[in-house]
Amino acid sequence: MNLTAKISESALPSDYSCQEVTFEIGGVEFTMKCVKGGTFMMGAQHSNVNEANYDPRAFDWESPIHSVSVNDYYIGETLVTQSLWRAVMGGTPMPENKQWNEQNGLGNNVPAYNISYFDAEKFVAKLNEIPEIKNANIIFRMPTEAEWEFACRGGLYSKGLRYSGSDKVEDVAWFDYISNSKVHPIKEKAPNELGLYDMSGNLFEWCLDWYTRYTSESLINPAGPNDGRRRVLRGGCWNYSARNCRISYRLNDSPQHADNYYGFRLAMSIQK
Repeated sequence: MNLTAKISESALPSDYSCQEVTFEIGGVEFTMKCVKGGTFMMGAQHSNVNEANYDPRAFDWESPIHSVSVNDYYIGETLVTQSLWRAVMGGTPMPENKQWNEQNGLGNNVPAYNISYFDAEKFVAKLNEIPEIKNANIIFRMPTEAEWEFACRGGLYSKGLRYSGSDKVEDVAWFDYISNSKVHPIKEKAPNELGLYDMSGNLFEWCLDWYTRYTSESLINPAGPNDGRRRVLRGGCWNYSARNCRISYRLNDSPQHADNYYGFRLAMSIQK
């Protein structure tokens, strides 16, 4: 299958200023939002109400909080949808007995689920081989855990909210009590400060990093350990509780494991 892409005309200015970029592949549009870089306190702690990122519902593995700086990058406005997955990959990612279905969530604007980390890697690799994308010096990837959390918090526009876009989980997230036990279409809940949807709830999202516990060290553009056994997932999902939809919550799993509450969101860099 020969893929082509249309890229929004004014999206790639000569000075590489940071603005959103819209793509069309196989008739399916998706938007990458620019995130201006900055420094933030990553993680959460439940031991001292007077210190940064206090959250009485935080787990021990969300701490210690630590200073992280990231450069400018792009992140998907939404999770990768079933229509985009089919446009790029030509079919569904799982065996016949795990096809997308009405019971778990089916539709062009429903996020692609039953995605392993390895599946997401294959999708990204295929995107990066599209001639128009290569010629524009664009590189798609998954976000690092630090990039994911910075974007989830709203980047430089963060209001310090508990969930991505609100302190009221029902405003922004599909989780166990309200999801009707299924994945929901994108953009049915409110976006966060950066205009990103479903970063709390709906599906857990794979990140680039191998999982490890945090340290208190200040970091610049961290990407996790060089190797490991389990990759990071973030964001909560339709069959987990509101506590697991908090911005700082962390999950990890084997990169070959796919489940009906695992999906992913693209990140993107433009090479100067």
